[in-house]
Amino acid sequence: MPVRDRKSAEWVQVFRGSGPTDAYLLRDWLERNGVRATVRGESLMSLRGDVPIMEAWPTVWVPPADRDRAEALITEFHGPSLVHPAWQCPKCGEENAPTFGSCWSCGTDSPHLG
Repeated sequence: MPVRDRKSAEWVQVFRGSGPTDAYLLRDWLERNGVRATVRGESLMSLRGDVPIMEAWPTVWVPPADRDRAEALITEFHGPSLVHPAWQCPKCGEENAPTFGSCWSCGTDSPHLG
């Protein structure tokens, strides 16, 4: 098990998980790739309902010098997004939600369907 720097108070948050599993998986990924990381707040999960939900989710922290590398690794860890951004209809110019398969205004198919 990697040695943790107990003086992590000066570290920076790079990720907020929705549960301990994703926070620890990400921490392990960062450490396997040479970035020291620690998980904080996993014990707050039991306080959901008493504190704002986002405050009860565990977070991953790294030393400030490793922030850029950690953020790049986090992007790699999560892979490409399967959700397309909002799109503009090539026919009428209306903006459409990412989940729309065709334009709400004129019915033209989304360019992401091809």
